[in-house]
Amino acid sequence: MGYLFISYPSLLREVLELTIDARDYVQSCDLQRLTTASRLRHAAESMRLTAVLSDAMNWLRGGAELAAGSIDREQQIRHFSARAGATLRAMRQDLPGELTDLADLLSRTRALYERIERLDRQIACLLPSHEQESVPAALR
Repeated sequence: MGYLFISYPSLLREVLELTIDARDYVQSCDLQRLTTASRLRHAAESMRLTAVLSDAMNWLRGGAELAAGSIDREQQIRHFSARAGATLRAMRQDLPGELTDLADLLSRTRALYERIERLDRQIACLLPSHEQESVPAALR
């Protein structure tokens, strides 16, 4: 394979904790107390939160499969590269005060995913030059 994937157990733990926190928040949020506009914002941002966390878990899974030899680097790039950047950038910062817990989760998710995107770019740079061509330009 010629490519070393470094495992990120602390990152996995952080993604899992954040995923659990997000699940707990979504399950416990009392939507009836929110205004109609806030309920709509809650729904949109909760879906974005879920999409970004799912992509983070997918990225970690791809790295584990690569390290185990189940897939090669090209398959890892094609199926497991960090792809939720657009969703991440669409996350709103200016949530109403009644959604402060959600705003905190979004902020934590944004910071975590930005680290994953950085790692994804760094890993892509470690590839031999003949494998660099298969790396999407956005990851270089």
